[in-house]
Amino acid sequence: MPLVTRLKRLVRGRKLPSPSRRDYYATPELGLDGHRCPERRLAGWEALARHARNRTVLDLGCAEGLMLRRLLREGARRGHGLDNSAHRIASARRVCALEPARFDVMELNRPGQLDAAPFLEPSYDCVLMLGVYQHLLERSRDAALVKALARCREIFAFRVPRRRLHGAPRVIREQGFELVEELDPRGAEQLLIYRRRAPALPAAA
Repeated sequence: MPLVTRLKRLVRGRKLPSPSRRDYYATPELGLDGHRCPERRLAGWEALARHARNRTVLDLGCAEGLMLRRLLREGARRGHGLDNSAHRIASARRVCALEPARFDVMELNRPGQLDAAPFLEPSYDCVLMLGVYQHLLERSRDAALVKALARCREIFAFRVPRRRLHGAPRVIREQGFELVEELDPRGAEQLLIYRRRAPALPAAA
């Protein structure tokens, strides 16, 4: 590999990405003008809805809140979405204005924020990390994953391209979770659903 290419990759691996100022998903009927098909975000929602019913849900990298919106309408008790883009969080608040949900800006490349943020609940019944892990800086990925798992009482849903899994399954197992469902929704990345083996964290109020 040429030296210039290696240096560019090194810089990209150390620099925090700039938060987007536009929507990610294109859903004109909801006023979203992004460039990605929302069905990729929602792929596998039926399985997630079974696990999320009557439970609290934390969605890391929630974008415009489409997955939380669907899960809440299918019976989830309460939702909380985090994203590094203030624009997308504003869209999520508008899209989910009638749902029992809140949305906050958080930079997941700074995993310590998952400890310090005062707006987070101590724990959530379900935690979603869908298509986020591979976009985090290499130095932040596993720390963010461990912090996310620490907030999870029972169900952890993880989506990432197979070639970008790296050591994530091992980290998840080491934090006391076992794989209970593995889905390959058409047109989307593999969806892995884990359940906590160890004694559950205190229930959310």
